[in-house]
Amino acid sequence: MLPDAGGPDVAGPGTGGHSTGTGGGTAGTTGAGSGGALGEGGAGGLDGTGGGPAGSGGGDGNGGVGGGAASGSGGAAGGPATSSGGSGAGGTAGGAGGTAASSGGGGPGIGGAAAGGAGALGGAGGGAAGGRGGAPASGGRGGGGAGGATGPLVYDCSTSVAPANNLLTDFAGGSGVNGRWTSTNGMSGVTFAYRGGASTASTETAATVHNLHLTATVLPGSYAGAGINFDACTTFGSNKSVRFTVAGSTSCSVELQLQTYRRKPSTDIPAGGCVDDGTTTCGAYAHLSNLSLSPSPVTVALTSLADWIPAAATQVVGIQWQLTNPNNNNCTADLHFDDITLVP
Repeated sequence: MLPDAGGPDVAGPGTGGHSTGTGGGTAGTTGAGSGGALGEGGAGGLDGTGGGPAGSGGGDGNGGVGGGAASGSGGAAGGPATSSGGSGAGGTAGGAGGTAASSGGGGPGIGGAAAGGAGALGGAGGGAAGGRGGAPASGGRGGGGAGGATGPLVYDCSTSVAPANNLLTDFAGGSGVNGRWTSTNGMSGVTFAYRGGASTASTETAATVHNLHLTATVLPGSYAGAGINFDACTTFGSNKSVRFTVAGSTSCSVELQLQTYRRKPSTDIPAGGCVDDGTTTCGAYAHLSNLSLSPSPVTVALTSLADWIPAAATQVVGIQWQLTNPNNNNCTADLHFDDITLVP
């Protein structure tokens, strides 16, 4: 049983006195105890039955109070506390089986999810607990739509997107927050970087960066790279080649890779359709090794890619440039890729 916040802990009426509640309780002439403890009686319980004693300077007990002090079980919260000696209005009978009851001082309501406010009326306190907001989706390597309340991106290659004017991206919207980019024709996605072992790789992300800027240091026998993911499965249609501009320099070997849904691991974010069951090598994308980056723009025929099949043309989800180092010393790269297009 909780002690009466407004007066001494006695069994009888408070100093100001009060009348026994009949079906809702009548406030004492100088106020019942401030938010007495929950009573065991129902609406209109007897004075003090299972309830707290009336205090000398509390507020009126609303909601099935016994003698203006204790609220009925499952009934209303205690009335708002008034200053010492303040008169209280007549108590309201507590609603039988109210959704929540609280102590007069704003204690937790019976069955209520949240603490009831001081002076809550019977049946009105303690609503259902508010639903927890959805967790943001976590971003992953090359993840399109990373973050955000709508969850991770899910590819649907049954409705592949054909880029207007064959433009995959010109990074017109920059590489802003989380590497998100947009193109003048409405294409969108994210940039990403990856590396093996102690090699390093990063992409520059800023609204003022209108290209894919990769900087990397690759250790002997290791790899690193960067690329873009699309926000939807993209179809290359009947186009024959991919073309892009490039500026900068590298001492590493360069390999162009096309990410397709059928080879993108199901554990990636966004997930691909490849399950590593021992019969398929996930992540083994169609590729062209020892790619020359001069002169720019560079045009790569799809038929020159190892492991490329025409059926994959409707499920392209990304493009990446991988750096490898077969030498005994570290190799480096500082490259800017831009204006990625399809060529008939």
